[in-house]
Amino acid sequence: MLIPVGMFKEHCGERFPSILDFEGVSLDSEEQQKVVKYLASCPVVIASPGVIQSVFDNSKIAGTPSMRTDGCWIWQDTYAYYVSQQKVNVDKDFLHHIRERLYITPIDEEIDFSAIKFPW
Repeated sequence: MLIPVGMFKEHCGERFPSILDFEGVSLDSEEQQKVVKYLASCPVVIASPGVIQSVFDNSKIAGTPSMRTDGCWIWQDTYAYYVSQQKVNVDKDFLHHIRERLYITPIDEEIDFSAIKFPW
């Protein structure tokens, strides 16, 4: 089953933590760039139209309601924006996973989309 990360109640509902209270690992600028690239480059597993305004500045677009995955974890498209622009911390277990992958995103062929089980 995919592990949800980077989903916050402000966009995804009450069962998720608030982006304002989220605790995780703070990144230095070099690693932040690698993580943001990873988040933004993984395949879309659920495409959803529309845009989502930033929780911190509703004049900014944070992303779309689409969901991305690396085959193990799943996150909303907005997560890359929040890590990049708002310096939101990254879940420590997810960061460990990204580091183990050496920040290399999987290509579509590496993910068995038909076998994916969603956590909801």
